[in-house]
Amino acid sequence: MITASELNRATLGRQLLLQRESLASTDAVRRVVAVQAQEPPSPYLALWNRIADFDPTDLDAAFADYTVVKATLVRVTLHAVHADDYRAFREAMEPSVRGSRLNNRYTATGLTLDDADAMVPKLQDYAHRTRGTDEIETFLEELLGVPAQPGLKRAWRGYTPLLHAPTGGPWSFAPPAVVRRTAHPPDARRSTTSRPPGRCPR
Repeated sequence: MITASELNRATLGRQLLLQRESLASTDAVRRVVAVQAQEPPSPYLALWNRIADFDPTDLDAAFADYTVVKATLVRVTLHAVHADDYRAFREAMEPSVRGSRLNNRYTATGLTLDDADAMVPKLQDYAHRTRGTDEIETFLEELLGVPAQPGLKRAWRGYTPLLHAPTGGPWSFAPPAVVRRTAHPPDARRSTTSRPPGRCPR
């Protein structure tokens, strides 16, 4: 029987929060499971607190070769995860991401959930190489024939399974965001096939 105190210590140890350990950045990210990355410096600070002799260029390299990827995942916010874990995370988060992004702000543009589902593979194809925010918004306007209203911008940024692409320099990412598709896109509807089409989740 494990005590509450022992469980607490084990959890903190699993998250590398009891002491710094000698690990590669990629191994540390995988052990922590997902590292908060809403702001560019966040994953670096998180790993500096966990890794002995942390070298930020190691994480730069992991982002650059997409061994560690940054995307909308846990709590529907940006997190960094090991590339091998991305697909499972994204499919697990699908109901939450769908409900958060394809909401009233999205349908207020006059588009339906079916429109969103049809848009996803086209956006992924377009993002076969790194694309900037302006490029994506122009592509959406041409594809759908409507202005890129705020609700639509928020929807594609959060719902389409796209990775944030590193831009180099300090912290590896700089605004405005640039994105690209993953080599193995997750099934965006795996967790929602039983939901009636065209209905907007609340």
